[in-house]
Amino acid sequence: GMERNSDVVIMASYAPLFVNISHKRWNPDLINFDSSRVYGIPSYYVQKMFAEHRGDVVLPAEASSPMADQEAKGGMIGVGTWLTQAEFKDIKVTSGDQILYSCDFADGTKGWKTYEGKWKAEGGILKQSSTVENTRAVTGDKKWKNYTYTLKARKLGGAEGFLILFGLNGDKQKSWWNIGGWGNKKHGIEIGGLVGEDVDGSIETGRWYDIKVELKGSSIKCYLDGKLIHDAKCPSMKSLYASSTLSQDGNEVILKVVNISSTELETDIKLTGVRKVDKKARVVVLTSKDAMDENSIEEPVKVAPVEKTITSAAETFKHAFPGNSVSVMRFEIRK
Repeated sequence: GMERNSDVVIMASYAPLFVNISHKRWNPDLINFDSSRVYGIPSYYVQKMFAEHRGDVVLPAEASSPMADQEAKGGMIGVGTWLTQAEFKDIKVTSGDQILYSCDFADGTKGWKTYEGKWKAEGGILKQSSTVENTRAVTGDKKWKNYTYTLKARKLGGAEGFLILFGLNGDKQKSWWNIGGWGNKKHGIEIGGLVGEDVDGSIETGRWYDIKVELKGSSIKCYLDGKLIHDAKCPSMKSLYASSTLSQDGNEVILKVVNISSTELETDIKLTGVRKVDKKARVVVLTSKDAMDENSIEEPVKVAPVEKTITSAAETFKHAFPGNSVSVMRFEIRK
């Protein structure tokens, strides 16, 4: 979208840009470093691919594709806060008549992973006593699906309310019900950076709230004190998105394609208005086996672009785009 509207979108940026891995307050940051090593996250390579494969004229591009598969929203659970102190108790996860998880914190925080903040468990209550941003405590099984997650939460002080984490496939994944967020003015579901179903609402200090999140297939229902606040579905989007540009000399077409589906898609590619297309074409692909794969100090290029040459390019031809991928294709043409 930025490239297609580059007459009005002058530059692209990413924030936060740099972070020392020993002093993280936010995730993700584009470029991570310690005293001697550095790595970029997959989004760094997306920015790099777009920067290194710029054309001079934007071409009309249409992408027709099926809707991306909507898998059941499932995974681990957790709690968190944002600039707020809070307590949580009576945490339970059920699926039908089966109890998947129940916790009275008799063993403290055993079985939980905590990030940021000051977490302590005693008297059957999990307490977070810091007012820093983005604190979280996570537990459970990534394989859980179609479950009901219930708990009680009480705000002790601070600026906002509670983060009720669900459907987590990674400890630091952003998938939560933000209750009393945005300065304690709204409730909203946030998944992968998308905010949906936000409604006005706030949280009182010192009061216990009954909270329930129901996951069934792609459906997400959120209840506060027995009242249905959100009745939503996982975001539904088409599988393929594309943009295309032409080099200044008019001899090369640059096609960028994103496949957000988890599966490979064989696609018909048609270059209209050209007289000849060279059979050889450069293809640069960014993908990984698991959509949750990330780079790290230990594996700095676990998710990085791979370049190859195909020999099947033509005015009309077929090409398979991998699942969870960004691809850049460069075609030598004659108009």
